[in-house]
This record gives sequence, structure tokens and C-alpha cells, in this order.
Amino acid sequence: MKLIHNNPYRIIGVYAGATAREIDRQKSKINALLKIGKELQFNTDFKGLENPDRSEDTIINAFSAIQLNKDKVIHSYFWYINQNHIDDTALEYLKDGDFEKALLIWKKATDGKQMSKRNYSSFSNLGTLQIQRAYNGSFITSEFLSGVSRKIHLIRSEYLNDYINYIADDTYFINNDQELINFIDSIINEISKNSNLEKGLSNKIAMEMCQFDPIIKDHISKSISEEPKHKIEKSLSKSKSQRTSLPDNSYSYAIELYKSITPDLLILRNFLGGNDIGYQIVADKVANEVLQCGIDCFNRHHNEEFNYTALYESSLGKDIIELIKIAEDIVKGQQVKDRIRENKEVIVEWIDSAEERKELRKIETDLEFITQKIDRFQAMSNSVHEASNLILSCKPRLLNIKNALGGYDEVYQKLSTAVVGNAMGMLVDSVNLAQKMTFLHSLDSLQRIVKNAYSSMELMRTMDMNTELRTQFNSNLQSLKNIKDQIFQAKLAQDDRPSSYSTSNNNSGGGCYIATMAYGSYEHPQVIILRDFRDNVLSKSRLGIKFIQVYYNYSPLMVEKLRNKQIINKWIRKFLDITIKLINKTLFT
Repeated sequence: MKLIHNNPYRIIGVYAGATAREIDRQKSKINALLKIGKELQFNTDFKGLENPDRSEDTIINAFSAIQLNKDKVIHSYFWYINQNHIDDTALEYLKDGDFEKALLIWKKATDGKQMSKRNYSSFSNLGTLQIQRAYNGSFITSEFLSGVSRKIHLIRSEYLNDYINYIADDTYFINNDQELINFIDSIINEISKNSNLEKGLSNKIAMEMCQFDPIIKDHISKSISEEPKHKIEKSLSKSKSQRTSLPDNSYSYAIELYKSITPDLLILRNFLGGNDIGYQIVADKVANEVLQCGIDCFNRHHNEEFNYTALYESSLGKDIIELIKIAEDIVKGQQVKDRIRENKEVIVEWIDSAEERKELRKIETDLEFITQKIDRFQAMSNSVHEASNLILSCKPRLLNIKNALGGYDEVYQKLSTAVVGNAMGMLVDSVNLAQKMTFLHSLDSLQRIVKNAYSSMELMRTMDMNTELRTQFNSNLQSLKNIKDQIFQAKLAQDDRPSSYSTSNNNSGGGCYIATMAYGSYEHPQVIILRDFRDNVLSKSRLGIKFIQVYYNYSPLMVEKLRNKQIINKWIRKFLDITIKLINKTLFT
């Protein structure tokens, strides 16, 4: 250990606590020996230990290193003092290379005993010897920590004043906490730079020393955590910058970040503890960045998935899940945990639906055709022809989708329902409009519109649709059938007229359904009067036209229901007779 091997007290050949006069005398002796070129050897050179470098420069530096009281004290912790006969005896054994005998002497003076003015030097010397022996070939951690603990025991004791007064003069201000920190800093600096220690062992030693004293734990945690924190922040900044400029490589940036920060994050966790707020803040930053790399990777590619093979999708999903798992392993705070969970649900759902997307690609053309067809259809004016065209053009496309996805597939069901719903809506509106405008059409024209609408509805009967639309469809189909039947009955009544009337009155707008039913003939005199009143009076005013519209909307249905009701028909004829008398008075008065 360099703190002992290259200790300035050892280099100049004195024990710690040597007086200023002893040090000056030693300096003169060394200078004289250097002048004559004689090898420097001193009583403090213990057999079995390699002699230190005693070049002229190291000698000068050694004397300089113990000029100040603070330096004298800190270097004394890593060398021996000769304060009493116990120390003198043990040191004689060290000179002969008998380390075991020296160890036993100092242990006998300390083991099971309270520290006192008589034995505090034994505690210090035993600590030095154990630290020295820890570097005997392979590093012995237990021996090293035992030596350190004895030094800490001394520094924390009431005899530190006596120890320091022996080492330095009375101008030195003694602070136990600061002495402890100075001692630990020297240890940490030594073991962190020692290339002979196994990788990670220096951190393990530092962690063990944290158990000795709360001051040590706090100081080591702060001093050791600064560098890892700085390195992690630097890696985070690099990842964010790369991800922003080239998001396509987000996965690689996250893996690179994770590999680079793992050792430093481990150091922070070991020294600060997993529940330390400082560690949690750093861990959450790392987890959040890894997650964001996964999100960017997902956002960058999932909308372009139709351009990728199923193999690529599988690989992409695996990569993103890997990043999420890394983030889950690192995260500590609830806010980031919630963010990970929310995004994981979306991404897992996307991965799980890979097969569905694969099937959707098979029907992409049909899907696009139907979607565009519906968009254009919704901008058209009401027309039975356009509604029929929508059904005829989309039905084979829907069949392709059904074969690819299955009849119970949600996408197929929604598409089929949309086609039927749009077409049926236009058919219903077209028929309703034709009925309202009956007086402007011949009965043949209305019959043709209704017939075509009904045929289109029949085409839709076998198509798939949701339950709500199916109920509405059945109701509309029945209503359309009723209208078709009513017009058929009206046509029968109209066809009973003499051909001469039909030819001369082909613009009359159809028969008087209720009157024809009541009098039994389209050419009954009373019916003719009513038709003349319709054509020559009612059709000349807005109110009359409205009446005609309402009449032709509802009269076919009434005829269907009242056709065989003799008593009701009798009362209708009486009402019409009274009405016709009023009409005659109006026309011929």
C-alpha cells in the first residue's frame, strides 16, 4: 500500500511523532550520506519489506510532506509511533522481520481492553500493521478492514487529543469528525487508484467502511456518488441528442446508454441505497430515457408497418419490449412506473395484434375501395340508383374481406354494417320523397321507384350487419313491402278505368283511392266529381297541394285496411256524398 510503502516518515527513516529536532538531525544525516554516495538505510527499515525509493527528489518531497501539522497527522495514521516500551518491543520484532510477534504484542495490549493513555499507540500501530499485512501477496480484505476499524476507533476516542499532541504541536486545532474524513479520504484515494485490486473490490471495501460510522457513510456516499452521477448525466445527454437527431436508431441508443451507465448506477445504489432519494432521481431519469427510446422506436415504425414484413414486425416488437423491461428494472418512482405501464399496454396490444394486421394487409385494397366509396356516396343526392350501385359494387369486396378475416371479425362487421346502413338510409329517403311528391308523378313512376328500392333491400337481406341495424332493416323492409302492395292495389283500381279516360287524363296524377273503394268503381260519377275537384280546384293552391300530398301518402294504407269493412265503407260514402254536394254548390253556384 503506497500510503505505508511510500510514507514520508518511512522514507526519511523516522517514526511518526519524531520531534522537529530529530527530523532536522535526520535531514543532516541524509544529506551527508547522499554527498558521499552511501546507501541510505535506517533502523525503521523492516526486514521482509521492500525498501522505498530514496532518490534525492523523493527525500526532498518526504521532508516537505511533513512540515505542516495537518500533513504530519494524516501521514502518521499510516506509519508507526514509538511511544512506550510495548511499542519499542514490537518494533524491534518488525526490524527483524518477525511480524507475527509484533502482531501478538500489540494485540495483547488491545484485545478485550478499553483504550487508554497507555495503549492508544498500540491500537494505532496494530491498525497500521494490519493494513500493511493486507497487501501481502493477494489482498486480504478482512485484515485491511480490521486495521482501518482500529484507526477509526482511535480517531473517535477521547484519546485523539493525546495522539495528535504527540504527533503535532499545540497549535493544531483538533476536530474528530474532520480527522475521520481526512483519514477516510486517504483510504478511498488509495484503494480507488490501486490497479492491483480486483475490479469492484475498492467499492466493496468502501461499502464495508460505511458500516463503521454514520459520518463515514455520509461522506463516502457523497464523494463517491459525484463521479457516477456526472457520468450518468453525460450519457443521458448523449442519448437524448442522438435520439432527437436520428430517431431511427433509438433502440441502439438505449442499449448503449444502459451498458454505459450500469456500473455507475450500481455504485450509486450500493453506496446510497435503493431508497435514497438521490439514487431514485437518477434511476428514474435513466428509466425514462430508455422508455422514451422505445416509444420513439414504436412511433417511428408502427404507422409504416405495411411496408415491413411480419419478421421485421416481430423483431421490432421484441426490441421495444426489451427496452421496457430494462426501464422496469431501473425505475423507482411511481410517476415513471405509471408512464411505463401505460405505454407498455399500448405496445403489447400492438404486438399481440400482429397477426390481425397481417390479415388486414391482405384486404388492404378492398378496404380502401369500400372506405372511399362510402365517403363519395355520403356526398351524393338521394337516389335509388346510387344506393343500389353502392350495394352492388361493395358486396363482392365485402365477401373478399369476410373470406380473409372471417364473418365474426370486428373490422368486417363494421364495414358491412356501414355499407348497408348508408345504402338503406338513401333508399328510405328516396322512397319517402317520392311518396311526398306523388301528385307530380304517375302511379307507374312511383311504383317503379318503390320496386327498385325493394329489390335493393332484398340484395341487402343476406348481408351482415349489427343487431341494431338488422332490426331497423327488417322494419324498413316491411314498410317498403306495404307501400309496394298498396301501390299494386291502387294500380288494380286504376286499371279498371275505361281506356278512353286513361288516355285523355294521363296527367291526372292517379286515382282517388278511398273514393274508388267506397263507390266500387274508378268511373263512378261521384268519384269523377272528386277527381275534377282535385284537378281544377285543389291543385291550384298551396294548401290544396299539401292536402293532395297527405292524401296520397296515407290513402293507400287506409284502402288496404278498410277494403272489406262494409259498414265503414257505408259511412265513408255518406260522408263523401255530403262533401260532393258542397263541392257542387261551390262549382256551380
